[in-house]
Amino acid sequence: SVLTYPSVINRKLFRLLFLFFALFSSCTWCMAQVTPISGVVNSYYQVVEVLPVKSCVRLNTTAGLNYNDKVMIVQMKGAGINTSNSSSSGDTTSLDNAGNYEIGTVSHVEGDSLFLVYMLMNQYTVSGKVQVVKIPQYVSATVTDTLKPAPWNNITGTGGVLAISVEQDLTLNA
Repeated sequence: SVLTYPSVINRKLFRLLFLFFALFSSCTWCMAQVTPISGVVNSYYQVVEVLPVKSCVRLNTTAGLNYNDKVMIVQMKGAGINTSNSSSSGDTTSLDNAGNYEIGTVSHVEGDSLFLVYMLMNQYTVSGKVQVVKIPQYVSATVTDTLKPAPWNNITGTGGVLAISVEQDLTLNA
């Protein structure tokens, strides 16, 4: 059969409308998704080397890290503290990058190396217990029981941090 000009337009319009409704219904489903969360929701990775010029950190393991994951790089220790028996005891003498942190997005993982989308903004000293914390991402979430970090492990320099990312609604029921 011969297609006429109006029938071609009708087919294109039908396809466009079908595509619109398919996308709209899948987006509505995504927005309605509420994830119950509790316990330890983060994964922790020991940093063994920081390569800022490559937007890269080398880890003890990269298992469970993937493209587009949100992560936090954080240095847990390293500050110098005055321990003399004087009135200045306990004063911080230098930070030495302790407390530095930033949120990044995984560009790719190669072997033991984690590459980020953007350059690292802070400096990190590996001996100061630097870790990568994988941040779970939710559209909407409901806390159903206590959220907590994995216990701090001074040997591996991991744990002790709780971080989540919620795009829309976070309901605190615990």
